Amino acid sequence: MPLADQPVADGDRPTTRPLVSVLVTAFNLGRFLGRALDSALEQSLSPEQVEIVVVDDGSTDETPAVLASYGSRVHVIRQENRGVDMAVDRGLRELTGEFISLLDADDIWPADKLARQVEFLQANPAVGLVHGDMTVIDAHEAILKESFFEDHGIEPTRGRILGRLLCGNFISGGALMFRGELLPAILPIPPEVAYHDWTIAASVAAIAEIDHLPGTFNLYRLHGANGGLGRGREEYPRILRGEIRWRRWMFNHLSEDATVSSAQLRAAWEVWESSLRAAGSDGSYSVTDLVPVSQHERRRGQALASSAAQALREEEHELAARLLLRALAEDPFNGGARADLMLQMRAERRPAILDPPLLTQLGGRSRFTLAFAQELLEHDELLRAYVRNATTDTQTLVILNTSPQQARGLAVLVGELALDGQAPIEVLAATARTTPARRLLADRARTVLSLQPPPEYTQLPLEDCLRTMMAGGANSSHQRSRQT
Repeated sequence: MPLADQPVADGDRPTTRPLVSVLVTAFNLGRFLGRALDSALEQSLSPEQVEIVVVDDGSTDETPAVLASYGSRVHVIRQENRGVDMAVDRGLRELTGEFISLLDADDIWPADKLARQVEFLQANPAVGLVHGDMTVIDAHEAILKESFFEDHGIEPTRGRILGRLLCGNFISGGALMFRGELLPAILPIPPEVAYHDWTIAASVAAIAEIDHLPGTFNLYRLHGANGGLGRGREEYPRILRGEIRWRRWMFNHLSEDATVSSAQLRAAWEVWESSLRAAGSDGSYSVTDLVPVSQHERRRGQALASSAAQALREEEHELAARLLLRALAEDPFNGGARADLMLQMRAERRPAILDPPLLTQLGGRSRFTLAFAQELLEHDELLRAYVRNATTDTQTLVILNTSPQQARGLAVLVGELALDGQAPIEVLAATARTTPARRLLADRARTVLSLQPPPEYTQLPLEDCLRTMMAGGANSSHQRSRQT
């Protein structure tokens, strides 16, 4: 069996769901690995509440021997070396815990790390991820910096923080914990990833609140061969070059979230432009080298810029700014789109919309039916058929809408149907403008009520009433239409 195909070594892996899953990624850090694993095994939670999964990313040192010495206390996946981000992706797919934490093979956890974060998340259902400060130590565990936040001038913010994460990351993997139910919003980790902790934090921020607790939650070890923090200033251009593809991905997949304010969009764009300049500051790369643009990307950028121009004609300035940002993520050399974006970003616009995040809107609901506001308004017989087909058990219909105008039209339509009193149907209106939000909805939904669902939802089964309508040819002749 090829190394990359080896599954988890099950051993005595529990069949019941653990409270916390701990993912450890390891590559040639055998000299520190035992100390890291001991700190996870010695947490104040009871051992049966914690599972530890280690991804050995093709180590050639003593790592396999260290892991073997722990027997069934840890569960090991071995793969050929693919880098830490893909090792995290591989490991996350194996985890089943209610909560998930990440531990680097060269770091150490305080004994109460997991218990404190579990207690906080259990008490705050709107929070999807909680993190904290780190203490920096050397290879021999002597303290170098008591507070990583203080040393780097970091003031963590809480709540809906996606806009800040578009500019840069301040959440460290070893000091965080997030809800296992959010894994569908995170996976797969995109190939454009710069750092997996940044990716996880941004994906969670698109659907939930993020918070932090005081105190140290990780001992971060500096030993001269670190993969992230601790690099010298001479490596700064190379680090920024590694972030460029990820920043483009965020603009394309996260920037339309309504919680991201105009000021945050402007700041993210300014960071992007300064990063491009700094990434080529050593003279080894030009901007065109750093941001290659395919013909397909150029065409997508032109289409988005055209949509932005239409939004401007309709005085939808916020929408135009977001479309222009996406257009420039596709093609940063579109001079017209850049000029329009600069004009939009200089103007003062409304602040971000802080509606409840998708995690809160859905609550514990799953296995619901998913529908789309525009389609229901144009073909209201879809909703009427759904009501007629409803059982006596309460069922949930989640309707995605993208504008206040659609929401008003839906309220009228749902109000009309509620007068019939035919079925115990719970109707929820939601928005899903980001890739993580759409992934979470696609994972939780049971069926889809749509003749032509968007690509993200085409794998969902059709609702029974829709299959009946289509079998009878009703999808081609609708008696009434409603316009937004």
